[in-house]
Amino acid sequence: MEIQKQILLFFAGLHGPVLNVLAQLFTIFAEEYALIAIGVFIFWNIDKKKGFSSCFSLLAATNVMNVIKAIIRFPRPWMLIEGLDTVRQETATGYSFPSGHTTCAASFYSAVAINFRRRWLSIICTVLILFAGFSRMFLCVHWPMDVACGLLVGFGSTFMLMNWMNSLYEDKGKCIRVSLLIGAACTLAFI
Repeated sequence: MEIQKQILLFFAGLHGPVLNVLAQLFTIFAEEYALIAIGVFIFWNIDKKKGFSSCFSLLAATNVMNVIKAIIRFPRPWMLIEGLDTVRQETATGYSFPSGHTTCAASFYSAVAINFRRRWLSIICTVLILFAGFSRMFLCVHWPMDVACGLLVGFGSTFMLMNWMNSLYEDKGKCIRVSLLIGAACTLAFI
């Protein structure tokens, strides 16, 4: 725990107008609204199957992350480090472990990279994933362990489900049934 605290205090010491804005931009590209907008754009304008599997990966990872958060219930860094300088604290709701922004970025952008298999796009996706995690630590709203677990959950959902998601999309009847079932489960969980 002490090492994680020292890492966050190091990042807090780097806070300044330019780096704060850059970190916030990377955080915005890891927020669910931005990812859903990109996923819908891919679905409607580029490739429906790739848009479907990218958004499905995001949905799966988000649900796993929320279950882990509800079980672990680990507090945010500013709750345990007195006087910690946080930035954009309003984006850090609920519990800390694992990082939701990192989980979402890892699941969605890894799915996009795998689906499109373009080197330039894979590089952009990798940068967005890594800097999403770093931005959450730089802003001092997540512990390093939160980010590491977020990466594991995000990548795990993509790599475990990618083949199944793509085959599911090919079977329209099964796709509709599974989508309705997942939608109902998510609605009940939300309620």
